[in-house]
Amino acid sequence: MAKKDLSYKYDSCECGTRKLKRSKYCKRCFYKRGLHMNSGPKRLEPNVSRVDCKQCGKRLPKQRKSFCSTECRFKHCSLPERDCVCCGKRFKPKASKSKYCTNECANKHKSVTYIQPNSTTQKNKTTVNGVPFGTTCKLLYSKCRCCKQQRPTLSPNAGFYCSKKCQCHDYYERECKKGKRSRKVGLSVCIWCGAKRYLAKHANKMFCSAKCRSKKMNAERRHRKRTQKYVEGISWKTAVKRFGWVCSACGVTCIRPLGSNNPIEATLDHVVPLSKGGSHTWDNVQLLCRKCNTTKNNRDWQLFKKEALTN
Repeated sequence: MAKKDLSYKYDSCECGTRKLKRSKYCKRCFYKRGLHMNSGPKRLEPNVSRVDCKQCGKRLPKQRKSFCSTECRFKHCSLPERDCVCCGKRFKPKASKSKYCTNECANKHKSVTYIQPNSTTQKNKTTVNGVPFGTTCKLLYSKCRCCKQQRPTLSPNAGFYCSKKCQCHDYYERECKKGKRSRKVGLSVCIWCGAKRYLAKHANKMFCSAKCRSKKMNAERRHRKRTQKYVEGISWKTAVKRFGWVCSACGVTCIRPLGSNNPIEATLDHVVPLSKGGSHTWDNVQLLCRKCNTTKNNRDWQLFKKEALTN
């Protein structure tokens, strides 16, 4: 088979080796002369004309575009001071469209216009808070009876309180003054941190938060470990094997706990509770179902048996 004629494509180099016609040197001569170091694309510098700073007028370097420093930028971009539309006080605006020095002045001077209903539920209504659509009204202010704070309202028949918390607190104070209540219901003192907190419901709580509760429980657990001299290695699995899955109180065959709070789940219980000086030993441990354990709670085993027999 005849070879192809490639004389149109190749040529001879100065050293005598074959090279492409479009290149000046062969590969060996190209690397020997060090031309591979400068073979990358040339970076063209942008043709940017030198500009002066917009604020101070200094000549800017090539990297800068309009300002020589951040101080000049802030000075140039800051808005001039203007008068408040409501009170006439001189203030420095944060935005170009700001007209009022504070939110109170804005609420006092602003007017609210209802052109069309805001939602689908208001389509059949002709007014919103006593104001018909398409009309303008000034914002009114009502004072809370409890905390004495003013709040903007649209209707003149607004409530006397800013929140339900203030309403309940004022009610309890009036009840105490009349003598119907001996103490202010709704205020609870935390056992751990001693903080007073208002609670509309469950006013007899002992802790202000879950964090304080966990801290108190951890402190009690550490105290129990320090005071107890002897602690045996008792786990739920070993107790189940020893007692044979049978509840010591009612005799029900317990099941494995699956996290659904089943009344016949197997649970570990102390005959004399740890809070009353009981030890974590095999003599003081028994297996109870969840129902019996919850009814026993923090009571002694003998007292629990007597109550169970009487009931």
